[in-house]
Amino acid sequence: MKKVLFSVFILIISTTAHSQNKYKVSLIGFYNLENLYDTVNNAMVDDEEFLPNSERRYNSRIYKDKLERLSTVISQMGTDVNPDGLAILG
Repeated sequence: MKKVLFSVFILIISTTAHSQNKYKVSLIGFYNLENLYDTVNNAMVDDEEFLPNSERRYNSRIYKDKLERLSTVISQMGTDVNPDGLAILG
């Protein structure tokens, strides 16, 4: 009788332990990079104000600084919820 009760107890415990699914959170983020222009003129894109000879004096230093700041922000997105950050960026 003790063996039967012990077997039933083990069966109940193992079933309960396996039925408690733990889910890992995966994050999807969105960031508008529409205004990310480089310093090379492209006839297919309206980017004249982001060229070195424009009124803004947009140059490679400004472009690299912008890339660094954007990469920092994007890499930190969602790290308050999941230490791995985003799974997908759109």
